[in-house]
Amino acid sequence: MCPSSLSKQAAALDAAFDQALAEQRLVGAVVIVSRHGEIVYCRAGGYADREAGLAMREDAVFRLASITKPIVSAAAMRLVEKGTITLDEPITRWLPGFRPRLQDGSSPEITIAHLLTHSSGLSYRLSEFEGSDYHRLNVSDGMEQPGLSLAENLERIGSTTLRFRPGKGWRYSLALDVLGGVLEKATGHALSELVREHVTEPLEMFETGFSVRDPSRLVTPYVNRSDGPERMQDGTIVTLPTMTLSFWPSWIFGANSYESGGRRNGRHRR
Repeated sequence: MCPSSLSKQAAALDAAFDQALAEQRLVGAVVIVSRHGEIVYCRAGGYADREAGLAMREDAVFRLASITKPIVSAAAMRLVEKGTITLDEPITRWLPGFRPRLQDGSSPEITIAHLLTHSSGLSYRLSEFEGSDYHRLNVSDGMEQPGLSLAENLERIGSTTLRFRPGKGWRYSLALDVLGGVLEKATGHALSELVREHVTEPLEMFETGFSVRDPSRLVTPYVNRSDGPERMQDGTIVTLPTMTLSFWPSWIFGANSYESGGRRNGRHRR
């Protein structure tokens, strides 16, 4: 259970939380404040599912997105420490068919370091213009196309044109999804097993994973619209200043949906 507090700071947090809910800037949330390793404020408010009238719970399950990247990166660095992989090795050692080319037709080496630092020359479909090779090849950003396998998406990504020579630029990309494929091939274990062994269990994040153990605790996702939050459905389009995203909430329930190194399928609060 969350601890209660009557401090001045807690009252200010309560007021800000209440205002955000009243103004419909939030449908629901769990707010936690930790000080010196101890939780000093925790509160659940609003709805986990507005349409069903389900109140937010302190043990609610939230989807993670790009926060998955540092978690998978930490697992990769543990494998570097163990000598299983090295940062400067070309990823074709484990993914021999993954050879995206430059505009001139050459296929430069991509290393694990390039993947970790988004300097591989890869991109995201969500940040590419309509009609680009990422759209033409139907590359998944790890948020849509439930049931898609990693092998299939790697084949699509590997058929794209690199945006620059590896190591010569920076671009936010699907590199961590590719890294997940490398880690699986290098160890013979699923990405979820590697993350659990090297990151989540040592950090006592026992309920953080790529699948949802208790769907009844899973929070419904919403998107902000001009007239208030709108419940996300499969295919919901979210337009941001520099990109357009397509969300498929059912991805998390797809038994064969690949474990995306850049988009985690679910998160249980510790």
